[in-house]
Amino acid sequence: MINAGRNGVVLVCVALTILSSASLRAWEEDLHYVLTFWLATQAGFSREDADQIAKGDQSYDDSEHTSAIPTVLWIILTNDTGAARELQLKHFPSDALLPSPPARRAVAPNSPTARKAVEAALNAGESATALVALGEAFHPFQDSWSHQGVPDIPYNMKPNLISAHPQARGGWKSHNADLTAGHVEETLDVARQTYLLLDRFLNQNARYRRRPAAAWSALEPVVRAFAAARTPSEKAAWASKYVPEQRAQQMLHAVAPGGRGRIKVLSPPLFNTRGKPSPLAPADQNTLLETSNEFLRLWFARADVDAALKYVDSAGLMEQFGSDGGLTSAAAVEEWSGKFLTMQLIDDHAAVNDAGHGDPLHPRYSELPRRPQAAGPFRATRTQDAPRLGARDLLPTDLVANGFAMVLDNEDLTHDALSVVWRRVADRWLIARLLVIPR
Repeated sequence: MINAGRNGVVLVCVALTILSSASLRAWEEDLHYVLTFWLATQAGFSREDADQIAKGDQSYDDSEHTSAIPTVLWIILTNDTGAARELQLKHFPSDALLPSPPARRAVAPNSPTARKAVEAALNAGESATALVALGEAFHPFQDSWSHQGVPDIPYNMKPNLISAHPQARGGWKSHNADLTAGHVEETLDVARQTYLLLDRFLNQNARYRRRPAAAWSALEPVVRAFAAARTPSEKAAWASKYVPEQRAQQMLHAVAPGGRGRIKVLSPPLFNTRGKPSPLAPADQNTLLETSNEFLRLWFARADVDAALKYVDSAGLMEQFGSDGGLTSAAAVEEWSGKFLTMQLIDDHAAVNDAGHGDPLHPRYSELPRRPQAAGPFRATRTQDAPRLGARDLLPTDLVANGFAMVLDNEDLTHDALSVVWRRVADRWLIARLLVIPR
């Protein structure tokens, strides 16, 4: 019974952030919300109930309390083992105690640990929040496929607490683990297992069933077409046919790493410093604030990479690459910094991902431009309004001595988090870390 039904950052998590986490978005919204919604309708849920389940599934990535990037940031700032456990439970399911080495925290698809929350949710049908709980439980269950393997560790930061895309699926520097077209058979597997669990819930909680479940054999070719769709337009065409609800259409513009959106300051609850005294003297704080805002203006509003690079401390960035390899000279660091700033301005972020996402060891690294280009696959034709930072958006961090970081996010896209960390060098504030984590 397949039917269409009725119509219904990039940047920038600049902070101490990215040093850390990484990839942490697991499957994109196309799987966590759109496909889960459709599977629920085919299992026999009403479209309203399917929406609750799918929203619960997607909520772990949408919430500033539970999404991987803010959680990883907090872990970096505080070494909070409890937060690391939440990251493990919600995105990288394993039964290893924390802290522990990555090899002990390997994620296995459809493992008992990954299924634990779902099995509990199947028996909670009488609860008023049963559908949301079921959707939330699906998130780590589905992530157990996209995050399977030994977690990779960005920049070797907090290796006994942090988890990121495993090397076997492209590693932390790549979006590839999240893209269904690169993992068609695994997408079919996660969809089939999700569907079986949805049907089990309805069999155990019959009051939610509105129609008989469709045969998986009828659904499989539709799921295969979904999985094979590579671009936002291909995914949107699939959704227009099967999930025309407005929410699905709104999110699909961000499926697969393409394009850029509006930058905003991100001050999630974990990092809210309102009411806390600044460790900086007022004059120093004002200087750092002015410097940060000018850097963002040059970078985003003017796309003047050469001018923005004047705020980058090559010696600090050399330390960043000390444990990660690829850059061994000041000239190489300066070139990489230009590529880093430029790639956040490029119109087609998928092209950036295909060229290695700024990884100096990638065979196509040399193709990434050092400055914005007006034409070609890496063209950067649009400028953006720069966000305006306030004093509470400057976060103290021990990633570098007496360091401060700013945290930004992209309102329209969810594919990168960025970290810009400042430190005082003589009488100037300079950037000691430029970190990007595909998520």
